[in-house]
Amino acid sequence: MRLVDRLDALRGLVTSTDPRGASPDERRVVVRAVRELERSLAGYLTELAAADVDDERSGSGSDLLLGAGDCSGRDARMQAKRVETAAALPSIGRAHHAGEIPPASIDALGNVLGNLPDEVAARFSTHEAELADAARRLPVDTFARRARDLARSLQTDEELNTELAAKVEASRLDQWVDRVTGMGITKLTLDPIRHEELATRIRSQLDRLVVEEKRTRSATTEADALLALLAEPSASTPGVRPQINVVVDAATITSGRHNETVCETVDGVPVPPSTLDRYLCDADLNALLRMPDGSIDKISATKRVATAAQRKLLAGRFSTCAHRGCDVAFTRCQIHHLAEWDGSNTTLDNLRPLCGRHHHDVHDRGWSHVLHPDGTLSTVRPDGVEAGREPPDRDRRSDRFELAA
Repeated sequence: MRLVDRLDALRGLVTSTDPRGASPDERRVVVRAVRELERSLAGYLTELAAADVDDERSGSGSDLLLGAGDCSGRDARMQAKRVETAAALPSIGRAHHAGEIPPASIDALGNVLGNLPDEVAARFSTHEAELADAARRLPVDTFARRARDLARSLQTDEELNTELAAKVEASRLDQWVDRVTGMGITKLTLDPIRHEELATRIRSQLDRLVVEEKRTRSATTEADALLALLAEPSASTPGVRPQINVVVDAATITSGRHNETVCETVDGVPVPPSTLDRYLCDADLNALLRMPDGSIDKISATKRVATAAQRKLLAGRFSTCAHRGCDVAFTRCQIHHLAEWDGSNTTLDNLRPLCGRHHHDVHDRGWSHVLHPDGTLSTVRPDGVEAGREPPDRDRRSDRFELAA
């Protein structure tokens, strides 16, 4: 029986099966099987595109997909990039073809490789075996962070500063009106340092609107915060510099860069440690120091809404939503009370960042989170079953890749 016929038969089986009569446990089993099949099909699709690239009678891997007529240009380019990543890291490409590594992990590697200078990419490739093992066993978002951490640890300060200078040069402002919705769109692309400067100002305005004007945290309120910021006289006053929040480990501050250096914005974007001196001297930098045991000084408050100081300290431990497997950036999250607010428990131990979707899951759909004495947080399904337990993502630095001597 030809492969095409078997695929047609499988498609007919899937489309003719109604999942509504299955139990929750049966649906979970089927979901796992479908995910495994998706990985295998994605790997085979990459192999098909690679074969097209190697065939002189064809154009490129993206041409193959575009020729099918049901693929966007973006998806076709992404598939072509997977072919390049698989070629650059052959053993990972083989594991992807075997369905052992999900396509999103291949995409994460492609994004990392695409932003590295050739000499750093060559050093990165020497860790292919470790990367393949991590891609098999780690959730996609966790693996993506590990890959970025590895790439960052392999770069010298000079290389990081060169990369930062290129990002400054690539910064741009685009504005247009969407002809369908009639909405005006402003897109500002910035290097991570100036992006954090702007984000800090917007967060300050957002905190003011929430506390003083009793506004709710939402995308609309964030837009109003930006407009309020632009209306402030100080926003255009020469010489006035906003604060920058950077998470940095104590050893880097005292002794400089090392193999386990953590130096990044609150959203997890790496910052060259050598740039800290300039901001520390100007007193523009809030360095959220992480001690060797991962601790940060704790504070308490009696307010229902987390204070700006508490949000900064939470950012020292979380770069994303605390819900297991969620990679929504910290700055897009709301601060959630693990134990229901009793008038006095707005403390760091009882606060965790949750994105809008997972905040809704907790309050309206029966999901919950349990904090354990060792600092790990369990994500618990509505049926009471623990879906996973993890420490804050910035505490998982001990799970970094081992660097070759």
